[in-house]
Amino acid sequence: GDAAETETGKRDPQPRKRVSSVSARLRQPCRGAMVAPRGALLGALALFCLAAAITPAAAIPSARMLDSMLGDVEDSKLWVLLVAGSSGYMNYRHQADVCHAYQIVVNKHGVPKEQVVTMLYNDVVKSFFNTRKGSMYNEPRGSDVYSGVDIDYSGKQITPNNFLAILRGDAASMQGVGTGRVIASGPTDRVFVYFADHGAPGFLAFPSKLLLVPVQLYARDLIRTLKAMHGAGKYGSMVLYVEACESGSVFNGLLPSNISAMAVTAAAPQEPSMACYYNNTLGTFLGDCFSNHWLEHEDSSPDSAETIGDQVAKVRAATNTSHVCVYGDLSLAALPAASFLGAGNSGAVGAIKSTGAVEAVGAVGATGAVAGASHVSSRDVVLESLRRQLLDAQEALGGYTRSLPAVEEDADEDAEDEEAMPRSVESPRERVHRITRMLRREEKANRRADKTFREIAASLAGGRYTHAANKEGAVEKLLVPEPQPPRTRCHGPKVEDFDCLEAAVAAVTKSCGAFSDYSLQYAGVVQRACDSGYSAGAIAAAAQEACTRGGKRGKAQRKGACSAATQADCDAGPACTWCVSAAVPSMCYTLAKAAKLPPAIFKCDAKTE
Repeated sequence: GDAAETETGKRDPQPRKRVSSVSARLRQPCRGAMVAPRGALLGALALFCLAAAITPAAAIPSARMLDSMLGDVEDSKLWVLLVAGSSGYMNYRHQADVCHAYQIVVNKHGVPKEQVVTMLYNDVVKSFFNTRKGSMYNEPRGSDVYSGVDIDYSGKQITPNNFLAILRGDAASMQGVGTGRVIASGPTDRVFVYFADHGAPGFLAFPSKLLLVPVQLYARDLIRTLKAMHGAGKYGSMVLYVEACESGSVFNGLLPSNISAMAVTAAAPQEPSMACYYNNTLGTFLGDCFSNHWLEHEDSSPDSAETIGDQVAKVRAATNTSHVCVYGDLSLAALPAASFLGAGNSGAVGAIKSTGAVEAVGAVGATGAVAGASHVSSRDVVLESLRRQLLDAQEALGGYTRSLPAVEEDADEDAEDEEAMPRSVESPRERVHRITRMLRREEKANRRADKTFREIAASLAGGRYTHAANKEGAVEKLLVPEPQPPRTRCHGPKVEDFDCLEAAVAAVTKSCGAFSDYSLQYAGVVQRACDSGYSAGAIAAAAQEACTRGGKRGKAQRKGACSAATQADCDAGPACTWCVSAAVPSMCYTLAKAAKLPPAIFKCDAKTE
């Protein structure tokens, strides 16, 4: 029947009717037109779908069961973990997303500050390129979202290991780091996690400037942590919102439906997420499309009775720049959104500083879309931002394009933005030249990444196929993910071989240098190779060949780094030394870098410069 059966055995038709309506919306097909953030959310309730098997009606909980999930109101707490896992000015949007989320959960919804933990690299507000230093904005004509944000961890403290320790409430591991605060949740508590950064098939990324610790948070490590937390009674229910490219791959086929955790991702397993709102004044994108949709939806003071399913349905309908996916325990969709985002103090939105708003690059049209391209793949943010900066600088000089500088063949295409900043106040003409150099360096680095990973794919296919047609087909299968039908886009093939993936990513990074925001798209080549049966050793050999082809050393080596794969080869280099550690894989380092390693963790071969 349609009535729900309570723990007392009596029939309770009304709660079941409400829950069933949520389940029905989850079952309906995906639809919705292209719209920009905020505009679509003013329309009717949109519907989102799950392309795989949906929780059967019998598994949808009754009102009494939902109350049990939430725990006794007096005993249950809400804990919030906000994470921006990137660094660098061109990743402005990730830190702005997280600051905006902080303003909503703390200043608008009244979640106590002591129950909110914030991880933010915190380099954007003071960057040379930030024309509004000390402030951050997340939408056109928006307010400063940085003011009043309490940051618990910043800079080099933003690591995968620290994130997992904070999430699982491991205060001992975080002692002496940042504020030391963790998610100290208990068996009836609710936990909301919001993560904004880059991603790739099977992992989420952390700041790549950290060379001594892992910069990938692999899906299996996150899922293991969630399972362990559930088994230890570390939470009653958990909802995760993840803004990253290929973020669906972190949960697809991996997040169980029986640990009271539900994940909502900005993108399907094989697609990028999108950046929104380019701003001329700041020279970068202010936000991410999925994140802006749900954050602006919260700003609009939605119905206090809105469920998680209601909210995700609306956000999904507004976000068809990518495909919003849902994984895990779908029964949590019937719970009130306020259970995970806070409910009190709804009139405090004015606490966000209301001065100094920034304008959009274009006017908002009748359809709600910003004039011009209002969104771009996260992979292309650096390139697109530099192109727009250059156009703006040239217009200031009346269309000046003459005598633009060339980029030398051996120029370091991985140079940080800070290395390109002027030593003194620059003239408009100098600004054009500086941006042009940065743009050409980025274009060159992207072309090299395209070439390198095509060579890696060709090398792997060449070892398995001799016929030209078969080889070319195998190369394309490695380079391009197999298209998924709309109804199975969120639930296609899952990442299978994490042992191979971790080892192969480390090997590729060793031979070819760290992944950039752009080249992260090619981590999928590594993942598809692993899941197609290629060994990590074969992938490592292909990467070494591609990045040392023709006697030219890989980009990490051109920068003077030592990248030998064995201790003997490493020590053969006059400026290199082999360092052993129990915490991270043993590696070859330059003598200068080895001198900076903590001796308590690393033991390096005795060598001096």
